Amino acid sequence: MSNAERGSVTVLMAGIVCTVAVLGVVIGATGQVLAARSQASTGADASALAAAVATFDGDPKAEALRLAEANGVRLVSCDCRRDRTWGRRTVTVLVEVDVDVLGLGSRTVRARARAEYLPAGS
Repeated sequence: MSNAERGSVTVLMAGIVCTVAVLGVVIGATGQVLAARSQASTGADASALAAAVATFDGDPKAEALRLAEANGVRLVSCDCRRDRTWGRRTVTVLVEVDVDVLGLGSRTVRARARAEYLPAGS
């Protein structure tokens, strides 16, 4: 192998190493965003379910906040009014979580969930 050929192999290997490193960062960042999305979705579902039941006899916003914090997300909004009637009601919550994405900085992931509650007496 001549000196010129050895030099081209070195450049080729450097290119392969850089490509693998970039792919690793992209895959890692995608995994971080997907994990944050799952966490936000779980937190939103739990908050909405807890708030829906609390609409009849409790503080629905406090319950939504409690479950959001327990799941590591922030409660952004809660359309969850107290309702002492025996009628069907729907609660909607919006939560968010921040994620530090490799190479891209901090991003906010949001999730919305709705839950319906029908008191047992209906």
